[in-house]
Amino acid sequence: MNASPCDALGAGVGGFGEKPVRGLSLIPHAVVVWPATIAGVAFGPVVLLAVILPGLLMLMVRDRRVRAHALLAVALGAAIAGPVGRAHAAELSLDEALSIRNVVTEVQVALGEQPSEPRKTRAWDTARARASARPVTPTISVGAGKQELPGNGRIVLTWSEKTRGENPFSLARGEILTARGYAERDGSTLFLDVTEWERSKVANEKNEGFASRIGRFLEDWRNARKDLVRETSAFLPLNESALVVGMTLGDVTGLDKDTKDAMATSGLTHLVAASGANIALTYAFVTLPLLAFGVRRKARVVAGAVGIVVYVAAVGSEPSLLRAALMAVPLMIGRYWGFRTPAVNALALTVLTWCLLDPSLVGEVGFVLSVGATWAILALSVPLADVLQQVSGGRISRNLALVLAVPTVAQAACTPVLLLLAPETSVWAVPANIAAEIVVAPATVVGFAGILVAHVWPPLAMPFFAVSGAGAHILVLIAQVGSSLPGAHIALPVGATGALTVAGVIVLVGLTLWLRKRREVRLAIAFVAIVLLVVGGSRLVSHDAGDWDVVMCDVGQGDAMLVRAGEHTVLIDTGPDPAKLASCLDRASVESIDLLVVTHPHADHDGGIPALEGQWAPKSAWVCPLDTSTEPKLPRAEVEAVLAPRTETLGALSLEVVWPRSAEEARVVGAGEGGGEESALNDCSISMLVKAPGWSVLTLGDLEPNAQASLVRSGVVEPVEFVKVAHHGSRRQAPELYERSRASLAVIGVGENAFGHPHPRTLTMLERQGAVVKRTDADGMLAFDRTPEGWRVVPLP
Repeated sequence: MNASPCDALGAGVGGFGEKPVRGLSLIPHAVVVWPATIAGVAFGPVVLLAVILPGLLMLMVRDRRVRAHALLAVALGAAIAGPVGRAHAAELSLDEALSIRNVVTEVQVALGEQPSEPRKTRAWDTARARASARPVTPTISVGAGKQELPGNGRIVLTWSEKTRGENPFSLARGEILTARGYAERDGSTLFLDVTEWERSKVANEKNEGFASRIGRFLEDWRNARKDLVRETSAFLPLNESALVVGMTLGDVTGLDKDTKDAMATSGLTHLVAASGANIALTYAFVTLPLLAFGVRRKARVVAGAVGIVVYVAAVGSEPSLLRAALMAVPLMIGRYWGFRTPAVNALALTVLTWCLLDPSLVGEVGFVLSVGATWAILALSVPLADVLQQVSGGRISRNLALVLAVPTVAQAACTPVLLLLAPETSVWAVPANIAAEIVVAPATVVGFAGILVAHVWPPLAMPFFAVSGAGAHILVLIAQVGSSLPGAHIALPVGATGALTVAGVIVLVGLTLWLRKRREVRLAIAFVAIVLLVVGGSRLVSHDAGDWDVVMCDVGQGDAMLVRAGEHTVLIDTGPDPAKLASCLDRASVESIDLLVVTHPHADHDGGIPALEGQWAPKSAWVCPLDTSTEPKLPRAEVEAVLAPRTETLGALSLEVVWPRSAEEARVVGAGEGGGEESALNDCSISMLVKAPGWSVLTLGDLEPNAQASLVRSGVVEPVEFVKVAHHGSRRQAPELYERSRASLAVIGVGENAFGHPHPRTLTMLERQGAVVKRTDADGMLAFDRTPEGWRVVPLP
């Protein structure tokens, strides 16, 4: 969730319960233009015709108000078309450039943090160091050409043992370097696997433009502010010190992963992200003392505006902060001249302005969450508070009703979007936010005072940070308790289906509360609720995959696939997590495993082996010829390294090994990929044609492009019904392999990851070839049953 009760203050508390003013409302225009802008950046500015053409038609209506709205819609669509077209062209060009196999990308960046050793939760993560950075120039070099970066983009650099250059840990935050390597893009973030790097002074000297110098100056200045707070609050425990910086300046560098996860589970992450709450507290921090000294309103507003500008400069360009800061402008103008600006209209103006200024920004998750939560607080919190008072028979006071209503509507507005990131929710999110708000606002204000005092004499600021740190400690306790209680991890349907389902339930609950006194409405809503409960409940209760020929297990970022014919079952890879593999085997009603195929020895493919005990202990196992680690893990199985060509039958199931043909070939092809031993192991992946009466599957492990191309040249690949896509759908694919296989169904085993899997280029390639794409991160566990009419796909999230 990205908003809080204080966000309402940042949006103008006067927005609560405001009577609509006469004039031209911008709300319907924002509702139409905002999604059209997001779609236009993705698909091209032609999408904006959906705004312009209806507007042109409405100009013929006689009603003057309708014509005014229509004229504004046409003007907005035309004005935004240019920026949207440029953003679309830049993103399309960048994606096409990065999609070229083995293309080298060169960037010049300023480090936003000192490189640190990542916490390796995945054994195959070979990163030595990782750091986020900002580009110091608007373009990067991709191959022989130059490409523009999204205006709000950032770059994440990853160093491995293979990276050439100095020790990355010698770098400090703010240093400028030139890095080269292989890049992938996810949204506005560019992930660069660094192959070589060097310190650079080019951006500091004559080649640096004026805008870059200003940007670097602000970056250095804000880093100095954060360093000052960190150094002065260093006497606090690490988590509390990091949260003090987070609550005041929106930077939680140093916060440990467990605490971050606990805050995310409890819905408290927004409390340490700079947003409308911080804008409101900054304004109050500046203006309330002036009010106490009798300073006039206009002077207070000007001082508050200056305070907000300084605060935004100190924090940086966070999407939610930019939204709140721009929204404050019309509100403060109204305050300066003595009239009230409708807060929801100001929010609509903010959205439309950012659509014009930076179309790429308005599709960022942080921006979407911020706008959604703020709108919900402004538009729905007062009606919900009224309902709570009525339902309680007046036993709940007005203030308490608002305290309950604000986080409830904000959480409801954010939940469908958050489900696209993580398909679960917590029943404790709203109570945790209510409890946290009691301490966060005063702790943040005291932290602001500490920052000012620290600029005068740092030791004098320590008492302020001690008080702020105490609030941070309470916040940590609330997060830990909220994440450990039963009901903190309620699984929900994944992907767009889950988001739409939850949104529908939220709307249903809202209608129930709003129209609860109308008997016919109550009956209709009750009927819909019963249907939803029966359908959803049957899905939740039923854990049996039923009849299936192939199952793709949902094991997170990894592969685990089951195939069977008759009484014979083959397991291809195990994923990284024994518990998740065991859950899949149980839900698929697997009684025994005849053969385990470990395509290659990386933990995302063999980490689940400990689950294969008792009835699931495999009778035999196949490994690739470079695998020396799997056999000791399977003391009861007959383990054999296999090479192509080889065909085995298990009842009606035929397994034809088509790759690798030798260990040396895997090494040579892997060396050509430029990744050393890691690529050699990927290119050692056992790839098979699995056949049964009526269907066939091509499995590809983690084969890299060169190995895939060699497989095509070998002539053994034939048309199949479906393919297990190589390497979790990474961008490194050989399209000719998929063209040769002609599969109508493509399955990707993938989970949450920092590698950009599956890559948009790969998804586009598969769709262009006519394949229906199924992926475990979006669809969960998938059971496939071949019927005379075709494949029946049963998602089991």
